[in-house]
Amino acid sequence: MGIVARTFIVLIISTIVLSFGYDWGLPSDKRASVLFIDKNEHRDKVSILADNYRAQKEKTAYKIYIDNYSDYIESMDYDASINMSLARFLMVPYAADDAFLLKAIKNLDPYNYDFDPNYYIYGGGLVYVSALALKVAEMVGYIKLKPDIAYYLANPKMAGRLYEVLRLLVLIFSVIGIGITYVYVVKNHGQWPAILTTALVLINPESIASSHAIEPHMYVLPFFLLSLYYAYKYHKSEALTYDYIPAAIFAGLSIGTQASSMYIVVPIVITTLLALRNAVEPYGLIKNLFVFFIVVIIAVLLINPFYILNIEGFVQDLNVGIGNQLNVLSGDGKSILKHAWAQYQISMFLLILFIMAIPYNLIMLRNKDTLFYLGIVIPAVVVYIMTGSIMQYIYPSLIVFSIISSLMLLDIYSRVSRFKKKYFVIFVFMLIILSPGTRSFYYLINYNYDNRIEAGKWVNNNIPINSNIGISFPPTNYDSIPFSFHKYNLTDVSLAVNGGNPDYIILVNRDIPVSIKDKYILINVFTPKSILGYRPILKGEVAAIYAKTTKIYKKIMP
Repeated sequence: MGIVARTFIVLIISTIVLSFGYDWGLPSDKRASVLFIDKNEHRDKVSILADNYRAQKEKTAYKIYIDNYSDYIESMDYDASINMSLARFLMVPYAADDAFLLKAIKNLDPYNYDFDPNYYIYGGGLVYVSALALKVAEMVGYIKLKPDIAYYLANPKMAGRLYEVLRLLVLIFSVIGIGITYVYVVKNHGQWPAILTTALVLINPESIASSHAIEPHMYVLPFFLLSLYYAYKYHKSEALTYDYIPAAIFAGLSIGTQASSMYIVVPIVITTLLALRNAVEPYGLIKNLFVFFIVVIIAVLLINPFYILNIEGFVQDLNVGIGNQLNVLSGDGKSILKHAWAQYQISMFLLILFIMAIPYNLIMLRNKDTLFYLGIVIPAVVVYIMTGSIMQYIYPSLIVFSIISSLMLLDIYSRVSRFKKKYFVIFVFMLIILSPGTRSFYYLINYNYDNRIEAGKWVNNNIPINSNIGISFPPTNYDSIPFSFHKYNLTDVSLAVNGGNPDYIILVNRDIPVSIKDKYILINVFTPKSILGYRPILKGEVAAIYAKTTKIYKKIMP
């Protein structure tokens, strides 16, 4: 079987694995049915919700990232907060960050030649291709693009389709990226390293998470890996070819799509430094490196021209992004490692495997390829730490971690005795299944199970209208459940701690505060699906999105 046929099989398997539940948590008529008593009430509320939505957008100058967000929330009166919450549940997925891209696309006005997304956290490589995908979907009749928010508030299923198209786009690029991964490894390291690398990538929980979100983190894989491919060719030629040019072009496309993938430039720098040791004419190598960075910058700006044309907006978004994510030394000198989340993001086995692979490749494999790949993994670890331990920001580097881990495992396999080889394979296989495998499967089985809607139905049917309910206020897609908010008197659960006495408390992924625990009784729990009773612990960014547990408490009457 040739490489083309094997790559096709990889693409099919990747599509099957990653497509399961790709449309999870989207706005839908089913979700709308728990927000309102019936369709008539829903229809009657649309104009009120739309007017409130427009007023709030004008208040925030239509910004996607809102400065001093907590102050903005506190400035809204009760009715405005409830109406915005209803609108968000009608319009926004549970993965609320998915809405950022759609808002950026909405800012485009191609008919007036205005292509400024006014949002620069995600690069043009995702924004403009996504806009094109939506236009194609409209042309074939799958979606309707309307400028008026009222249309989507009245038709949440159509709002869900917008996100579905964008999720499909991310899925396609993710599958292509895994296909390129296989081809890259099989060409440069052989068939078994390619098979093992691809398997490690597909079973990685972060692959499941990143392929199910409308974000650039896995979408960027084709650009990142094509840059790595040409950088590796340049590396193997000892800096004697022009492969640094396509490496620069794809590096620019990668960085211009996902800024945190900037470490893709490091392998070319390492190759240049290694070549300089024996260079007869070092000037040529320095010139090539200079040209490389110029081409990278040009490629970034070609797909993000408004980094320059709207530099004020770009700097503002940059400052907000840094302010939200940068994880530096705190004032009391504590470690920058505030959140030890990696074992929950990629599993304990893959974390240990990836950590072991770095010294093993350095000490046992000792070749120039090791330095080349360390040019990816070491800077990626730094980026991971400095950006608040969000694994998705360095997702492309997980491919390289998988490569060096595969090379390590196969080298260990070659060293063990013939009698022990089968036990080694069984041992590694079981660890892969029991650690990253179970965590990934846990994500997949819960994508198609919406226990939040079930909890919302229960609230509507069992808690009397006008009851006082303590929640995380105002209710949002990531820390509340959908129910008929406007039928109840909602307060923040913190008020219960400070002397308030809501009749009920609804908490999502939280336990009731100890100070009021004796005043309430747990009356219902809505848990995610389990694997034979086992539910992996979720922390980090995935804990804010997936597999929520909802607990409902009732005040104990004296």
